[in-house]
Amino acid sequence: MDKRLTRCSVVILGAFVLCGNAFAQWATQTVNLHAGWNAIFLELEPYPQQCEFQLEGLPILSVWTCDQVSSPMQFIQNPDELLPEMPEWRYFFPPASPESFATNLRDFQAGRCYLIRTSQAATWNIIGKPKLTQQRWKPDSYNLVGCYVDETAPPTLATWFSGSPAHTPLDVWEFGADDRWHQITSPTTASVQRGIAYWVYCKGASDYQGPVTVNLSGEDILTYQRLTTQKQVEVSHNALGNRSVTLTLLSSQPVPPQRPDVPDVELLPYTGDVPLAYYGLGLLTGEARFQFHDLPVTVSFSSTERVAKMIRLAVQRRRMISDSEDSYYQSLVEVKDGKGFRRLFGVVSEGRSSTGSRMRRSSLAAANPPEEMGLWVGTVVLDKVVDAQGAFAETPSDFNFRAIVHVDQNGTVRLLNEVTELYRKTVMRTDPDTGAEVEDTPGRYILMTRTAPESLKNEIGDAVIPGSSRDGRPFANRISSAMFSLHDADGNPEDPAMTLSGSFYSGGSMLSANIVLEDHDPLNPFHHQFHPQHKYVDNPSPLNTFNITRQIKFTFDDRNDDSVPEAHEPGWGDNLVAGEYEEIITGIRKVDEGTPAIRVGGRFSLSRVSMVGVLNDGL
Repeated sequence: MDKRLTRCSVVILGAFVLCGNAFAQWATQTVNLHAGWNAIFLELEPYPQQCEFQLEGLPILSVWTCDQVSSPMQFIQNPDELLPEMPEWRYFFPPASPESFATNLRDFQAGRCYLIRTSQAATWNIIGKPKLTQQRWKPDSYNLVGCYVDETAPPTLATWFSGSPAHTPLDVWEFGADDRWHQITSPTTASVQRGIAYWVYCKGASDYQGPVTVNLSGEDILTYQRLTTQKQVEVSHNALGNRSVTLTLLSSQPVPPQRPDVPDVELLPYTGDVPLAYYGLGLLTGEARFQFHDLPVTVSFSSTERVAKMIRLAVQRRRMISDSEDSYYQSLVEVKDGKGFRRLFGVVSEGRSSTGSRMRRSSLAAANPPEEMGLWVGTVVLDKVVDAQGAFAETPSDFNFRAIVHVDQNGTVRLLNEVTELYRKTVMRTDPDTGAEVEDTPGRYILMTRTAPESLKNEIGDAVIPGSSRDGRPFANRISSAMFSLHDADGNPEDPAMTLSGSFYSGGSMLSANIVLEDHDPLNPFHHQFHPQHKYVDNPSPLNTFNITRQIKFTFDDRNDDSVPEAHEPGWGDNLVAGEYEEIITGIRKVDEGTPAIRVGGRFSLSRVSMVGVLNDGL
């Protein structure tokens, strides 16, 4: 391709940053604008997005972009013929321009092409967020598009589109030095230029994204909220020939200065790189097994392989540095195939000290909550029982049961056997000055147990609603365990407090409780209604009382101990804890010198599923 035909040059530097409410990272795209018309492809979502702010100080005469999906498309060879009356085009004129009143293009967007007219040459340095947007093709029409290419080894146009039947034969036009569009007659030798816009004809429908497609399950940035540990990245091979695709972790650029005239976007401070790992086969303690490894990771495709491959990426918060409530770790992931494809997407993770997005705006959140605050759900595996000599012996088979504990914002730990996640709706009020509806009390997630007061239960369906959805329908997540019958001496449900010595994350720390299974409890094994000698009596005497006591004890492993089985899980030492479980049961049989109490043991693991630090909405 004749390089003299290129009317602007573009350089994009991948680096590391943070963004505010949009949770994103930053990179720089440099566009060298020439006097006259320029056809560019914007890979980043700039900060600020507003055209007026983004183009300050540049000799811009006008900016045009086409709405080619929702409007009929007209291929205009001479951009001087563009008119505001054309419905498929959006346009921006600087505020000082006489035509500024007609402006209907307000913001720049990532993944779009723009025609920019300047009065003289200039350099436009764009600081923005690489977002995983998708190319939408208008069938049987020319489309103004750009390509995500590696400028160090750009492919030819024919190679880039080789996997798309809708682009065969290839009909591509580029912008020339004479401010006109020219058809590329030799696409087998013309290289794709990064950051440059092309007119490409699409015959029929197409979802082609290039030789490689990257999908984040609907997201445009890989976001790890406080309770999220793992996410899937889907990579597909669309072109001809064998291909190896590599994902590499990069650092972000520094945060751009916060503009006071853009108050709706808050730029969060950068805390550090995201400690990201992928799940794959490796060697652990001398034997091959699947485990997590640091990036980069490479997946290979044969020439005929078209099935997408999933890459599991996990954030390892145990490797994060100390942080604060509002800390965000941010990085970029670079995707390359070694044959000219290169694309970036952002990755952001909340830190270990964050109380989670769901609690961030809650008026009930404590100022300095304990690190282990939240709802923990897990499994206890019993595999040992005391023998006649009083020593532990392994059982022929394991016995598993669910355990649920909650740590509130004051550090109090409670044992639960049922909890339901609900959502308290936002309360609005009318501003007396403006008459507008404004937020008075922000909405928040709540955890309701069987001990919830009637006042809270009566709000369900009105101020309190299900906390999530399933198949588009409201759905309240309910977690229960049948292992503990938690009732007081009067038979009322209770959420008994437990004793915690140390913390969830310190080796040797102990969480314990004494649970009494009252004689009148429905789960008491000495009573049932199908045997006359075991029926409940109306006026039992003390001699007929069969209370059972269960002394339970959770002893935690240290989160810095890499020898425990759970240590190689990505959430270990943060949203995942584990250790040894022990229980002593009295009241089932007579205990004397020759008959020890029933004593069982095993291991437990608990995963944090909610960061809400109060039960029953504090009522």
